[in-house]
Amino acid sequence: MSCRSFKTGFEQKHTKDTKVGKRIARLNLPLLELCLWGYCLLTVLCAGAVTYRYRSLFNPLLYPSLQLLVMAGLAPLIHDVAHSKQLDQDWWIEASLTTSLYLFGLTWPFFTPLNPLLPVCELLLGPCELARRRTGDRSRRSPQMLCLLYFGGLIVLAGVLYYQLLQESPVGLLWLINPRMAYLGGRAGNGHWYVLSQTCLFLAYLGWLYYGRVRDRFVLLAGTVVFLWAFSYFGSKAAMVGVIMAGGIYFNYFVRTFTWGEVAVAAGLGVPMVLISPWLQGNFESLKETLQYYDYFDNAARYVGRSENFGPNYGGTLLSSLWEYVPRRVWPTKPFVYGSIVVNEHFFPGAAEVGYTPGYLPWIPYHLDFGATGVAVGASIFGFLNKAIYTYFLRHRSFLGFLCYLQVAFIPVLKLAPVLYFVGMLVMLALSLRVFVLVGNILLNQDHSQQTAPRGPGARRSGVDSEEF
Repeated sequence: MSCRSFKTGFEQKHTKDTKVGKRIARLNLPLLELCLWGYCLLTVLCAGAVTYRYRSLFNPLLYPSLQLLVMAGLAPLIHDVAHSKQLDQDWWIEASLTTSLYLFGLTWPFFTPLNPLLPVCELLLGPCELARRRTGDRSRRSPQMLCLLYFGGLIVLAGVLYYQLLQESPVGLLWLINPRMAYLGGRAGNGHWYVLSQTCLFLAYLGWLYYGRVRDRFVLLAGTVVFLWAFSYFGSKAAMVGVIMAGGIYFNYFVRTFTWGEVAVAAGLGVPMVLISPWLQGNFESLKETLQYYDYFDNAARYVGRSENFGPNYGGTLLSSLWEYVPRRVWPTKPFVYGSIVVNEHFFPGAAEVGYTPGYLPWIPYHLDFGATGVAVGASIFGFLNKAIYTYFLRHRSFLGFLCYLQVAFIPVLKLAPVLYFVGMLVMLALSLRVFVLVGNILLNQDHSQQTAPRGPGARRSGVDSEEF
């Protein structure tokens, strides 16, 4: 029974009592507030349960739960939607319940012994790992300097791609003068240059961390600040947050575990700064106007109220989303509206054509195809994928495992590209790095036995316990 049917029947049953009827007429307001606070509590409980399960705060549910807590919990409460008359209160309640279903679907796979996707990860990622060594065998150690040289080349490639973006984007040098304004209005038709440049720079940052064996916290902080400065020219808050998160996750797993006090201080300072960053950048005149920028939950409620106009499509949304893989340069007649963008086009006609796509909650594509059942099943599959990749990463601590863990569970930077692009990029990265190291070894006349020759009776292996070093 829907929320609307329940409320209607309940009101009809009590309309004879005037006082009760007046109270029932006002029930929808506190009921929505109750749903929102209940959702916030559910988010904290789910994140806390997974944290206790793995004894680590930086687990696969941290970023999704934090993201959903802000989008569908704190932001609506700050906006005081329970006292707003813009939308039907039942739409907001249904959106809150659907988001709770999505969150539960992400969480429950971590508490079952089943891990059906782990063998798939081992099968696909295992052969791609660089210089994997057996226990006690150091004869296949990968040359650190060659790997660093490779990722240094990615910085140069990122610069070339960014220059191409400046040349072909209609806003031109505005990317250097006001990156945020260029980001909002200058990506249409040039998104491939933008995503490729950003991805290369981000991979260079991860390569520097991992293959540079950065262990000193001050070196890590200084390098992260430099990359943050570089990423500021992309005009994306998500990119800068991604760099900070990647540095923090690397520190936690490869340097030392964060204490709870450090996490509390970082969250207390970092989360508010991220939320108000559009105001600090001068994009909004007031803090209240800035908080209204986070309208994901409002947009999801609008969709719920009109969901009968969109589906269920029984896979049609997924098939339509494949247009995302076709560059507009290759196919100029590529439609601007495909996949879940149909929702955006319904409420904001013509916005997609000019590059404006308001944010929606992540369960919308599943709901478009199969309704609430699609949300539950889709979230569960994604939960099992999170669990499999996290298990692989904990087991091997390899670079590809680290990269996949960031992509699936955390970093919004790499998520800008479609998932099949990420898979292709992963294969190209593994193959090209392997070839680069092989050719480098030949040119430098170094074989693997020379690289791992004992340096003396007191020589010790430095760095982190990894399959690549």
